[in-house]
Amino acid sequence: CLLSLLIFASSSLFAQTPEKLLSSLTGENWVLFGKIYDKDTYQPIAGAKVTFNYEDGGQAATVSNAKGDYFLSLDSSKKGRLLVEADTYDQGGYAPYQIKPRNIDRAHISLASKLYAYEGHVTDILTGDSLPDADVIFVYEENDDTPAIDPVKAKTDAQGRFTLKCFIRRKGTIKINKPGYKEISDFCNNPGAPYQIYRPNYTLIPANEVWTLRGRVVDEYTWLPLVGADVKLVYDEGGETGSVKTDSMGKFELKPPVNKPGKLHVSAANYKDYKFTYQEKTNVKFIKDDLHRISPVAGRPTKKLSMEKHSLIEGTVLAENTHLPAKGVEVYYAYKDKSGQSDKTCTDEQGRFALKRLADKDGTIFYEGEQWIKDADYNIYAVKPGHYSIKTKMIKGVNDSFILYGKVRDEITREPVTGVKASFIVNKETEVFAYTDVQGNYKMNIPVSKRGSLMFTKEGYKDFDARRVTNGNGRCPVEISALIAPACRYITGKVVYSKTFEPVVGAKLTFKYKKADTIYEAVTNSDGNYKIKVDTLAKGLPQGRIELTGEGIEERGNNIVVTTSDVITNFAVDKSTDTYTILGRVSRETDKTPVAGAVVEYVHEDGSKITTKTNANGDYLIEPLLKQAGVLSVQANGFDKATDNVRSVSYASRCDLRDFILRNSK
Repeated sequence: CLLSLLIFASSSLFAQTPEKLLSSLTGENWVLFGKIYDKDTYQPIAGAKVTFNYEDGGQAATVSNAKGDYFLSLDSSKKGRLLVEADTYDQGGYAPYQIKPRNIDRAHISLASKLYAYEGHVTDILTGDSLPDADVIFVYEENDDTPAIDPVKAKTDAQGRFTLKCFIRRKGTIKINKPGYKEISDFCNNPGAPYQIYRPNYTLIPANEVWTLRGRVVDEYTWLPLVGADVKLVYDEGGETGSVKTDSMGKFELKPPVNKPGKLHVSAANYKDYKFTYQEKTNVKFIKDDLHRISPVAGRPTKKLSMEKHSLIEGTVLAENTHLPAKGVEVYYAYKDKSGQSDKTCTDEQGRFALKRLADKDGTIFYEGEQWIKDADYNIYAVKPGHYSIKTKMIKGVNDSFILYGKVRDEITREPVTGVKASFIVNKETEVFAYTDVQGNYKMNIPVSKRGSLMFTKEGYKDFDARRVTNGNGRCPVEISALIAPACRYITGKVVYSKTFEPVVGAKLTFKYKKADTIYEAVTNSDGNYKIKVDTLAKGLPQGRIELTGEGIEERGNNIVVTTSDVITNFAVDKSTDTYTILGRVSRETDKTPVAGAVVEYVHEDGSKITTKTNANGDYLIEPLLKQAGVLSVQANGFDKATDNVRSVSYASRCDLRDFILRNSK
């Protein structure tokens, strides 16, 4: 008897009737047939070249049809090996271990794909918006050991997504370009496995790659804004940005190219030239905002005052958050000996104040106001009467904050996640929070005086602790984006009948973690597909077992591990009514000639019977039920009845060759 090869039953069996199979067995040939299919997707492979190479030379060849089926009639006097080849697939093969005349052998051959899925998402680095119609190309690495392969090309869709099918075990470089953006390239050193999905996220940088340099220019002593000062950045390697002038608040903004360090040059009438070095490694999101104090040519202002007991302090107060004048700040001088304090004064529109205090007493200058956090300058020493001094100060406002923003995406799909709560947490208490919009963006104002951490939470996702937020000011927003992991994974797959490869509809799949009690369930749909949603926060991760049950099918199970990605588990099962094949020839004992019209009967162990008759060549083919032993008998007029005990068979792919020799009746 012959047990045929079933690599994996995942598509429909080659449709051959018993009559056609028997008619194919002419002379001393034997028949080899089956299906060629994809090992991972179970789809039939059309156009595969199927060749049986004889050991002594020569071959028989065919091509699989649209359903992946092939059929070969072969010389039974020659041994050989089956070879299967298809584009973008590894070779497959089969070496039959027993070749007999009039034998029938089923060999379903699965081929492993040479491709893996390279799915990506392309966005603008500044806005986070998806970029459609970007050109994506994967260029394979070439060397002496590997042949050249044409690049794989694609374009991003309306959601900025693309899919490439790339060869496994072949390294290469992915290049992405779009008009108005700089081309980027990424070397792929992990070429993946068949049907592995690689989901990178790429950001494109505008072609005009600049960063933001802004600031405010003030008098070194008075902190009054300098209007019309010339400001430019001179690069260390040569060249400059070009000059801009400060506005009525002393502000300026430059857009230098990224990663070109240099010196900021500031010049103004009656002031000394000023230079400030910028050596930071920059990018298009980099923002720098500084206060620049330049010295007047005349030097520090002085005044001669006629005072008998007092001295004068003049100064400027700026808001630390914006570097703008702090209006309405109360300023007074408290004497160290606790004998009292000076009269209070208040800053004007330019943040200026003038404070008169007793000259011979040490003390402290206090700054306070309804909109300001109280601050002080300590250790102000006694001076001579009539002394004039200048004092400058930056203070925090009670409502000072900086902008914290970002985008939240799904770690698996890289799609924006709506409704994620972004919480700024201080001492385990939520200080500020915001929710992501339909684009996955969030934005909130964080008090500059607070230091805490950022947490992202959403039902159905694992909590994500982004990092500590340790700096920020109102002049420069801070971006923190995140990829959050779903709190669930999916076990998916397909269930088919092993003999017909038709989908199994309504089969029940259950999954249970090894060390947990929760059971997750799903039912196959009209295509035989199922999808089980499992909780990745449950105890007992990651090992578990999936079980398959259903009416009229065998029960099956499989141990699996739920990792950081979805799990694919497929089943090919037998029907309780599935059959296998017994075939053979009935001959006379005297002259070995075939006996036509002999009745062949198989009696199952449950008592059920099936019958057939031999054809003109004495050949028969009968299909008993799987997993039932029985008795095979042959009877013809003028001959004694012949019987043979048959063991139970578990595989629908089985072909059993049983010949009978009939003796003449006495």
